[in-house]
Amino acid sequence: MNSIIQRTASITILCFLGCSSGPKVDQNTLAVVNQDLITKAQFQRQIDKMAQTPGMNLSSQDTLLEILKEMAVEMLVYREAVDKGYIDSNLELRHAVVKAYLNDRFGSLVSQPTDEEIEALFIKDKNKLEKVRASHILLGLKRGNPNPEEGLQQAQKVRKDILQGNLSFEEAVSKYSQDLATVESLGDLGYFSRAQMVPEFAQAAFELKKLGDLSPVVETQFGFHLIKLTGDLRGLEHFKNQIRVNLKRSRVKSRVDQYFNELKAEATVEILEQNLREIEVRK
Repeated sequence: MNSIIQRTASITILCFLGCSSGPKVDQNTLAVVNQDLITKAQFQRQIDKMAQTPGMNLSSQDTLLEILKEMAVEMLVYREAVDKGYIDSNLELRHAVVKAYLNDRFGSLVSQPTDEEIEALFIKDKNKLEKVRASHILLGLKRGNPNPEEGLQQAQKVRKDILQGNLSFEEAVSKYSQDLATVESLGDLGYFSRAQMVPEFAQAAFELKKLGDLSPVVETQFGFHLIKLTGDLRGLEHFKNQIRVNLKRSRVKSRVDQYFNELKAEATVEILEQNLREIEVRK
C-alpha cells in the first residue's frame, strides 16, 4: 500500500450534506463516512507521519484533499473488515487491519504468475532491472583542460601498470583519479543500471564479465575512464521473486479497484473542505 492504502483507484467521493441524524459534526470534523468521523487530530497524525518521508510534498491543498479522500475509503474498508471479524483496539493499527483484510480477501483470488510470464517480463524490462557495481578512475578531465588527449596516454599507462601488478587499482585511484567526488571511496560508484550512466560508460561497464575485471580505456564527455567491476546483479535469478510479487500485485489491483468502486457507490461521505483549510503541515 502507498501512503495510506496504495493508490489503486482514482478516488471519487459522493458528498451528501445536511444529514439530520448521525454522528456529531463540529469544527474538528474533516469528513463523515457513513456513521464514522475523520477528525482533525486523526488527519494531523497521518500527515505528520507522511511529512517525514523524503521527497513528500504536502504543500498543496489539493494534495491534502486527496489524502483525506483516501482516508475516507480506508475507513469504508476498515468498517467492513471489523464487521467480518478483523478487530483491533488501537487506532494506530487500522492500516494493518485494512492491509490484512485486503490481502486475505483478494490475495487468493488471482492466479500465481508462471515462470514463463516472469521470464517474459524480465526480458522486457531487462535494461531497467539489471545493475552492476563499479569503481572508476577518471583521467584527462575535459572540462577546462586545453590538452585532454594527454589523459588518454596517461590512462593507457595506468591501465598497463595495474595489469602488470605495479600498483593496485585502489592505489591508482588515490594517485591519479580526477573525479574528486569518488576518490575517498576509491572510485566506487555503487550499483547502477544502463540508463543511469552515459552510454559509453554503461556499455563498457556492462561488457565486463567477472568481478575484478578491468575495462579498456573508455572515453566519455567527461574524460578517459578505467572501470573495475565490483558487483553484479544481472540475470533472472536476482529478480524472479520481485517480478512474481509485482505481477501478482497488479492482478490484485484490478480486483481491489472494483471493490473500492462498489464501496463508494453504496457509501455516504461528506468532506468538510472548509475545516481542512485549517490543517497545518508540520515537519
